[in-house]
Amino acid sequence: MNDFYDTDMQINRIEPEKKQGRSCASCLFGLVMSSWFLFTGILFSAFFIYLQAPAGYATAAGAIFVFAFFWQRRAARLGCFMPFFIIAAFVIAESMLLGMLIYETDAYKKVDLIKVREVVDTHAPGLYEAVGKSIAKAAKTIKTAVEGFRQTDDEKKLALLEDAFRNNPADPDAVLALADAYMGKNDLVSTQFAIALYEALVDSDPCDSFLMRLADAYARIYRYDLAFATAVRRTWLPHATMEKAARQIAMFAVISGNLARGIFEIEKILQLSPPESDEITLILAGLYRDIGNERQAQILLDSVITNAPAASTIATTAVEWTNEQYKAQKYED
Repeated sequence: MNDFYDTDMQINRIEPEKKQGRSCASCLFGLVMSSWFLFTGILFSAFFIYLQAPAGYATAAGAIFVFAFFWQRRAARLGCFMPFFIIAAFVIAESMLLGMLIYETDAYKKVDLIKVREVVDTHAPGLYEAVGKSIAKAAKTIKTAVEGFRQTDDEKKLALLEDAFRNNPADPDAVLALADAYMGKNDLVSTQFAIALYEALVDSDPCDSFLMRLADAYARIYRYDLAFATAVRRTWLPHATMEKAARQIAMFAVISGNLARGIFEIEKILQLSPPESDEITLILAGLYRDIGNERQAQILLDSVITNAPAASTIATTAVEWTNEQYKAQKYED
């Protein structure tokens, strides 16, 4: 019984201690820190309102303020040092966001720096230079961060391909992937880089795929003489697909306006009697139609209709072109 009474007395002594709240000093410290935090938040808000910040910047600034404010309130109950670090982090985050806004809106160009420097030199000599250097460093850091954020997926992919090429320049797959990526950028410098890589691939292994890409790259920079010559090289390969080479030559003939060169090269291909003679003859007939030699075009079309299977796409196309030519002649008569 006495033991029970002693235990009950100990509990009654402990419970008041548990029910004790924060001390006056802790409450006063929390109030001071919250006041400073609110004052700093209002100061930054005034800057954002003055610069007419877009909705995205305003939302980000507000989210940072709310999160940091409640975090420092909780930290103020547990210690004295953490709230100072939270406020410092809040000031740094808001300053970076404000700097990005100033950089994006070019607001710094509207400030009369000469007048500001005169006022600062009068009241605080040497401060202007120190602040200017700090702002320059911060602006450079912000610019780098913005450019890195804006970097597209294609640019990141290109950077990875360049690293792979530097690590293993003898790998044909790495070289080909990098060359194709340069071709996809559609600018003169990148196309020149791609041509250099394609030429290296052709020198090591003159396969049809490499020659086709190299010919297209030459045409991209309007070197149609080299484009024709490279496309013709495709027909020299042991297992060349003559029809694909003929199509590429015909395309170069049309886009360059040199139809005579295209006709000459494709006729040379036909002299080799390749298995795809009907397809190549149809391509040649199309070039003769483009150049205005309807008679020679019709001779070739008749050859295709006679030799190709009647149900094939090639024969059907030849018949359609013949009907179109017949209707045109009838209309002229």
